[in-house]
Amino acid sequence: MAVVLRVLKTLRNHWKKTVFFSGVSVWGVTYIKGKYEEEGIRREFCERARKYGTRPLYEGQKLRRVTVFLNPVANQRDSRKLFEKNAEPILHLAGLEVSVVKTEFERTRM
Repeated sequence: MAVVLRVLKTLRNHWKKTVFFSGVSVWGVTYIKGKYEEEGIRREFCERARKYGTRPLYEGQKLRRVTVFLNPVANQRDSRKLFEKNAEPILHLAGLEVSVVKTEFERTRM
């Protein structure tokens, strides 16, 4: 019981540090939880894409293709990294031939 009282007294005396580290701890747990949930969602989509990609192509059936227009200045210049991390592996697992067209400038129109 004396240990608990001593800890509570220390927390009361250093309340600014307690509030700061509590906030940092909550932010850290939230960040890690978000990353874990993103990985779970990515894993689920990869499983679905793999099922789609393992379907056989019949004779005379064309290869599945997709063209992605990528704006390199979008999303604070993180669009390429996000595409390569999230979308591209899923498209390849789905058995699609992916061709990426990168725009040159921010306001390029197709």
